[in-house]
Amino acid sequence: MNFMLERAGNTTFKKTRIIDDAVPCAIGEVSRALQSVPAGKLAIVADFAVGAAHGIDAVSRIAAALAADIYAAPFHVRGAVDPLDPSFRGQLPPTTKEINETLSRYHTMMLIGEKVDTFTYDGLCAIPSELQVIQIAPAASQLGFDYPCDIAVLGDIKATLDALATALGAPAASAGGRTVDVPTLEAKYPSSGKRPSDALILSVLRHLDRMTHVITEGSSEDSIVQDMAVALGFRNVHFSPRGGGLGWAMPLGVGIGLATGKHTVCFVGDGGSLFSIHALWTAARYAVPSIFVCFVNHEYRLLKDLWCDAMGTTLDATRFVGMDFDNPSLDMQRIAEGFGARTEKIDSLDRIGEVLGRALAHPGPSFLIIDREP
Repeated sequence: MNFMLERAGNTTFKKTRIIDDAVPCAIGEVSRALQSVPAGKLAIVADFAVGAAHGIDAVSRIAAALAADIYAAPFHVRGAVDPLDPSFRGQLPPTTKEINETLSRYHTMMLIGEKVDTFTYDGLCAIPSELQVIQIAPAASQLGFDYPCDIAVLGDIKATLDALATALGAPAASAGGRTVDVPTLEAKYPSSGKRPSDALILSVLRHLDRMTHVITEGSSEDSIVQDMAVALGFRNVHFSPRGGGLGWAMPLGVGIGLATGKHTVCFVGDGGSLFSIHALWTAARYAVPSIFVCFVNHEYRLLKDLWCDAMGTTLDATRFVGMDFDNPSLDMQRIAEGFGARTEKIDSLDRIGEVLGRALAHPGPSFLIIDREP
């Protein structure tokens, strides 16, 4: 059934003009407050609103003017910072105690966007009580939503950031930035290490154009893919949604491929893929350019790790129910083929270039399997 085919009466369309350049009159007060922060004691935390408003360059300019450190908010979903900015210190951790330990090093946090989201509470409030908080948000309902602010700024994100950069006398956006340190990445994820398949993941990313849309599911490999993608300077990385979640990444990969007409690359675990693997059929049916890299470890490893963290136990000492794919064993390759995807295994560094070449030449979905040790 297609309800869009139902007849309706005449309707009227109006062209709406949106005025989105509203800047607070007291932006000078914000500028002075930021300039009074001791050197090295300002943390800028950018949420998804920065990327949505195209304010990433302004954040870099402000950080350069104030010698501030830049962090991405946890679960920021889309690109919120320039990953190669020399001031970028990574994504804030997802748990409250780790966030507190990070932010305790600073006098002031300038939060740009909605919130510092967290995944689990583990003994400490995320925001230290002595931390000065300045928040800039486009909606009044977002200001001070989780934690009280010393200064709450309501205004269009990009216009406000541009005005703040001007008030600070911030330099123009630099075309340079931190260079990609491939040797350090290779040393961190060696093919001879404890998890040799880490090197396969790194090689897949190194073969991709840096403007490729990369999607990562909340699998046990999520943090590894994020670390590599950010270090390599990918500009379009879509992380796990607010609070975590499974099943969203494969449909998102298909949707972005449909919208752009270019191959997306979605990293997903075998467990997470089962929430929405039927997205492959849609990609096959409509010839949507899309690549899915599936990590196969024959278990819901992320859920096991979360259980052990919550209960203070270990994998070896815990009996798990319904979290292993061993009786019967799942054949992910045949499942993907059944939904219309072409499949291959990635098991050699020497072959990754040709495997990806075939996937990028295919007009529909390719399902590439990397075996991970349980």
